[in-house]
Amino acid sequence: APGTKLNVFAELDIPKYEANIITNICLKREQDIDPACQNKEVITSAQLKRDAQYVTVTIDRIEKIVTPLKDESYYLHLKILFKNLGGGNIYPAETSSTEAKKEIGEIMKAPSITLSRSAEADVKCSPNKLIFENNAATLDCYATIIGPKETYVTYPLKIAYSFGYKLRIKAGPILL
Repeated sequence: APGTKLNVFAELDIPKYEANIITNICLKREQDIDPACQNKEVITSAQLKRDAQYVTVTIDRIEKIVTPLKDESYYLHLKILFKNLGGGNIYPAETSSTEAKKEIGEIMKAPSITLSRSAEADVKCSPNKLIFENNAATLDCYATIIGPKETYVTYPLKIAYSFGYKLRIKAGPILL
């Protein structure tokens, strides 16, 4: 009937979205060598560029703290802040969103962290499931890296993660 108002809903459900964020991190032994390489720094999503800018669940920032050790190795701590920018609900990848609703909070399995150059470092992270509160979750990662003898070195850092995502969009009311 003319003059009828109608609300329209659309639902998008992606059971598995895969993201790979790649950046470089540098470690240095002496503070006065190469000021561009800092042992304590924050890497922002803007610095991560397109890898982080076109993902609904993205890395907002990586806080890096490197401590040179006496035996030519380094201790690395990464604090990675994830943000849900899409306005939808996150659930574990390859799980139906109906099953995921049984769990409390918005949950994503912790990502795989790879730090490599000539050999890969064993990076340990916790927690093993990220629970998003206020659209944010934090992951803490640690590694002891047996370093080369150079005064500073750059390593590629890859953060690979996957998640399910459900978004419900409402339009209206629309006058017919």
